[in-house]
Amino acid sequence: MVIQKEDLTADDVLERVSDGFYALDDDWRFTYVNSRGEEILGTPRDELLEETIWDAFPELAGTKFERRFRDAKSSDESDEFHYYHEPLDRWFCVCVHPSEDGTSVYVRDITGTVEAQRQLERTKEQLVLVNRIMRHDIRNDMNVVLGWAEELRNHVDDEGDEILERILKTTKHTVNLTSTARDFVEAVTDEGTDDLETVPLDEVVAEEVERCRNVHGIDDVTVGDMPSVKVRANTLLSSVLSNIFDNAVEHCGEDVRIEVTAEADDEAVRLRIADNGPGIPPEKRDAVFGRSAEGLEHPAAGFGLHLVDTVVRGYGGDVWIEESEAGGAAFVIELPLAGGDAGD
Repeated sequence: MVIQKEDLTADDVLERVSDGFYALDDDWRFTYVNSRGEEILGTPRDELLEETIWDAFPELAGTKFERRFRDAKSSDESDEFHYYHEPLDRWFCVCVHPSEDGTSVYVRDITGTVEAQRQLERTKEQLVLVNRIMRHDIRNDMNVVLGWAEELRNHVDDEGDEILERILKTTKHTVNLTSTARDFVEAVTDEGTDDLETVPLDEVVAEEVERCRNVHGIDDVTVGDMPSVKVRANTLLSSVLSNIFDNAVEHCGEDVRIEVTAEADDEAVRLRIADNGPGIPPEKRDAVFGRSAEGLEHPAAGFGLHLVDTVVRGYGGDVWIEESEAGGAAFVIELPLAGGDAGD
């Protein structure tokens, strides 16, 4: 038998909603409780009907729950609030809607959401602590090691010089990892992150290209015509570009060639950073960002590229990998334009 819409009563509808619902008359007596409301209140509805809410649940007297109910009724304005009910050890989202006939109440159990939020806050606090340790302890110690290792250059022979270069390379890599870890923590927490602001993309690209040339000692980094556009971003946009440049240098070696181009339409700009390295097979392109089921445990995943993906998606953009004209990898970063800015 097919039930027509006109055959459904108000009770039928209320029984089907996922929220708990109950109705109170002007004297705060229960006149209706749906099945979900019965579950949340933990009392059979037959025991609640004609009972006042304050008699049925005397522990509510003098609490925020009672105050918000009475305020809503006296002001004749709807209200919504979160409430922890200690006897049930549960958190609820309560929506109160007063009317001429009484008060309608929708209740949703949000204990799982609250606990997840609290766990997230604890995780953020732990990440902030790790960030501080990385930034102040490990990074500082590794810079000391790097400084003393540089002092050894004039005190080792050719064989020792080769070992020294390995020490310097590993130490610099560790220092760079602490910077990436710092940026990642800032990307997933509120510490050190600026509110998104309007950023000229061409200026950020120019700064990071210059940094790449100076830090890695390479000249073959070319920049094509750059549209004069602005995007919604923050200081972590520089980290996005530097990690892609560093990835190219790491996998291409001394003969690295990097080409930066961009194009824009009315809604977004696509920045393309292409290299002449070995490239990345299509089946591994999501994995390098940590997007596979294995996450960062995947052999192809990179912490720096995971940071790139996290930050770009946080900007409301996207990033993907194509094959470059030289057979290497081409990272394409798509970012929404700020305020409908368009390319020249």
